[in-house]
Amino acid sequence: MAHLLEGNFGQGSGFNECLSEHVLLTRFGIGINDPKWISIRLSLFKSITLPGVVSQNTSKLGWFIFIDSSWPSEFISDILLATKDFEFIKIIKVNFYFEYYIISEKLIAKSIDFYGRCLVSKIDDDDGISLDCFDVLYDLRGDFFACVFSSGYEFLCQNRIFKPSNMPFLTMNTHFDMRSLDDLKYLRIGHHRVAEFIDKERRNLHVQDEGRFWVYSRHKYSDSRFSAVRKSIVDDKKSRVISSADYHHFSIDFSLLQEFRSQSALLNGVPNEKTWLRQADLNEEAEKIYRQLVSMKRVIDEVGADVIQ
Repeated sequence: MAHLLEGNFGQGSGFNECLSEHVLLTRFGIGINDPKWISIRLSLFKSITLPGVVSQNTSKLGWFIFIDSSWPSEFISDILLATKDFEFIKIIKVNFYFEYYIISEKLIAKSIDFYGRCLVSKIDDDDGISLDCFDVLYDLRGDFFACVFSSGYEFLCQNRIFKPSNMPFLTMNTHFDMRSLDDLKYLRIGHHRVAEFIDKERRNLHVQDEGRFWVYSRHKYSDSRFSAVRKSIVDDKKSRVISSADYHHFSIDFSLLQEFRSQSALLNGVPNEKTWLRQADLNEEAEKIYRQLVSMKRVIDEVGADVIQ
């Protein structure tokens, strides 16, 4: 079954077992306490993201889903119930956004130390991947430091419309074959700057042009510019209604998607606030204090607690 872990900056016995050749990371609503937002995103997670990942070859996979510790209990129970049958899934409760990076770096570092390398991928809580995504990725492994699956679909969820898109360096289509602790810095690089850093460091980049490997969900609770995005999809001549083959290829759960559509139809308007900026000041101050405590501990370990006293 899926395990619920208290973040605690990656401390605790539960994290000792988290060794994976392939680490998949998901940030799910850290710093967001809006019940409407959580409910809508859980519907999409269960209909698109979860079925897409569990349909992969998961023998090497560890999927770590980070949620906010302040979520109402019913939502925590919901995600635990949805993921309970999959041993490779860990739900991690955190108090601050920056804990995601601290814990992820520790998880990947342990796997690099154990296996000599670690394949690292990310996926947002409302996006999807194709049935063959990880198999193709594993076949390519060894030929790249970073691999990008450039082609996929933008998905207007409420209208069930697919628009073919070529958008390299999105969260769910960029993968890293990390082999040293220095590679961990790529976790904190915005996806839109990955190409710049890879070029600067002369790392090997593979761009996979053939095939469509991802679904980029577009809905009221995904983008503050939703109205413009919606129009660009509806007006595009290449856009089409999702087909039964699409449902199969991306493992999208039809009945659960219908549940989302019914739920979304009851919501008026679109959130104007960029949800990922919530509690930014508090998060920054908390990380500053955490860094100070880590430095103090390092001094104590080096010179001894008795000397400090």
